[in-house]
This record gives sequence, structure tokens and C-alpha cells, in this order.
Amino acid sequence: MCAQIVLDEGAVVVPDAAADRRFADLLMVREGCRFYAGTPLQNSLSGANLGALCIVVDAPRPAFDKTQREMLAGLAHLVTEELARRMSATAGTGRSVGGKAA
Repeated sequence: MCAQIVLDEGAVVVPDAAADRRFADLLMVREGCRFYAGTPLQNSLSGANLGALCIVVDAPRPAFDKTQREMLAGLAHLVTEELARRMSATAGTGRSVGGKAA
């Protein structure tokens, strides 16, 4: 499901993954994921998608409204800003974001 976000470069909200033919056969859905909402984590400099920020719930839920989508996008922005801050803090130190020697 996260790959769909990274490839499509947009938010994906799936109210009931078991009823969505794109995702119904995925292992995570068969094991209980029913609601899924995710948005890309984009590099603020290059615009490249780094991954996805996702919400996974074990029961179907209504689709997100505009405000909830904006909140998810805002959280993704906070995550990418923190990643950028940590990367700039470690630039030139020879250390990775995780703290191990590069």
C-alpha cells in the first residue's frame, strides 16, 4: 500500500482495504488491516519521495474529509522537516542520522 503512495506521489485513503480490489489480496489486509491512510514523505529539496507516513487500523472507517487529509499532510511535512534537520546536523560529521559512523 505504501508503494502505491510513493509511486503515485499522492495521498491514498482506503476506507475498507478488504473491499478494495487493489489491496484485498495483500498479506497485511488478510492479516487484519482494514483502514489505511497514507501520504508521501517528500524531500523538501529534490521533491523525491522518501517513503510514506501511514495510518493503519484493523476496522473499516469512513474516508477522510478535507481537514483530515490536510492534517495527515501536515504531519508528513513535520516528519520531513525533522529528517532534513537531522541530516543537516550530521552533515560533515561523518555520522549517519542513526548515529553510527558513516
